Amino acid sequence: MELPTLVWHAQKKDETQLTDISALRTRYGIRSTSRHDELIQEVRSSRPVAVCFEFFRPNSNVLRDIQSIVRTFPSISLIMVTEARSVSLAIWALRNRIWDYLIKPVETARLADSISRILRPTSAEHTPSEFDYSESQQNDSFAATKVNSRVVERIQMAVHFVETHFSHEFTQSEVAKMLAMSNSHFSRTFHKVTGMNFCRYVSRTRIRVATDLLRNRSLPITTICFESGFRDPAYFSRVFHQETGMSPSEYRKRHAGYPSEPQGLFSGHGLDMTT
Repeated sequence: MELPTLVWHAQKKDETQLTDISALRTRYGIRSTSRHDELIQEVRSSRPVAVCFEFFRPNSNVLRDIQSIVRTFPSISLIMVTEARSVSLAIWALRNRIWDYLIKPVETARLADSISRILRPTSAEHTPSEFDYSESQQNDSFAATKVNSRVVERIQMAVHFVETHFSHEFTQSEVAKMLAMSNSHFSRTFHKVTGMNFCRYVSRTRIRVATDLLRNRSLPITTICFESGFRDPAYFSRVFHQETGMSPSEYRKRHAGYPSEPQGLFSGHGLDMTT
């Protein structure tokens, strides 16, 4: 069976400082490039599931190359891997619909999870379980929401940010600021468009990620707590029980080894958050 293709485009500074992606080769056919013309040719010929840009510091050439791929291949998801911790770069990534923004050094498991989420279907048939979002999805159609389309687009961007940065620490006011909205306006609009407040959406996203990870028996529950974006195991267990009606360990006993639930609160509503 042919492996899905992943293009890794690296800004070469020192080979020893590049991310070790050898563990990914068991899951993906890795195509490495270092020049923009090579990148364009490789993406066009292999049609990868994702393109990973690894660079040390953002500069106009790197950002221009990324935008070029976004415009030329809008259906392909992009992941940025960089040493740069920059609010302005995060805003730039958000506005350019970058799938994920990872800070070096990146753990292989974190990178693999980001790529695997690209491959997961968002509207495939699934077997209902005790923890299923389909009921809440029925009332969340954007089409039924009378909100300015420009504002709806900003809420879509906020949703995309949460879906791809759930493991990071951020506040509602920080996301509102990224989108050039006041905190109160953002709060009201997010609830009107999605049917729930921002904090609840973040919490449910993180719990959904946790339920996926709990299906893997080899991962300690404490590790899953931090990987899904929580910082306190006790708080994680409390929220998990509130959302699912069971503890993380109970959920694992019932569901370990079963397929993951579909991604995204807006599955089935025509929203492609990966482009």
